[in-house]
Amino acid sequence: MTLRFLAQSDYRTMPWKNGLGTTTELAVSPAGASIDSFVWRISAAQVGAAGPFSSFLGVARTLLQTSGTPMTITCTAKDEDASLPRTIWNHTMQWLQPITFHGEEQVGCTRLDGVATDFNVMTRRAQCQSTTSVLELISGGYFSRVVPGATTCFVHALSGEIAVQVVSCSVGLVPTTHPSVCVRSHESAVLEPSAGTTKDSIVLEVHCAQHARFILVELTPSS
Repeated sequence: MTLRFLAQSDYRTMPWKNGLGTTTELAVSPAGASIDSFVWRISAAQVGAAGPFSSFLGVARTLLQTSGTPMTITCTAKDEDASLPRTIWNHTMQWLQPITFHGEEQVGCTRLDGVATDFNVMTRRAQCQSTTSVLELISGGYFSRVVPGATTCFVHALSGEIAVQVVSCSVGLVPTTHPSVCVRSHESAVLEPSAGTTKDSIVLEVHCAQHARFILVELTPSS
């Protein structure tokens, strides 16, 4: 397994697939994959106006809002015999509360007061599944998670400063503690499995000296 630090200078800014805005790609797999060839992709974007989201066939999307007044997103469908689309569901975003939907659904922002920032996780449903959590640590706080060796973990600091560390546990061997990575606000770290380590158990540890908040995304191959 490999723990990599990602500074803001490592991110890539690019147009939305539908051309109506820009997004900042924080991480993608495989490395360098295009918008049409990724297995998983994590990004952040500023939304400045209501409008449709890009369509991604076969992709699961998890969206959470990290700043701004809560925006309302709506899923619609167009019936052949109707002049206007009908509403399937409406959802008013709650700050740091994830919502998941299919990328091929006709979803868009229908109400926005000002500018909002969102955090977006996309996975090819046939290849990968994800879990997204928002975690908060008080001064001197500590978090740990046991994850299977085949799982990729992405950590993104929203505020404060955290130290990300990994302990690997191969069967029959003494656990190995690896060097920690310091991650500050808006920076990230990604833990990726290496060949031959997918059967190991891994403990992901996050420490903070002062108050901090971060997002943890766990990405696992689809069974």
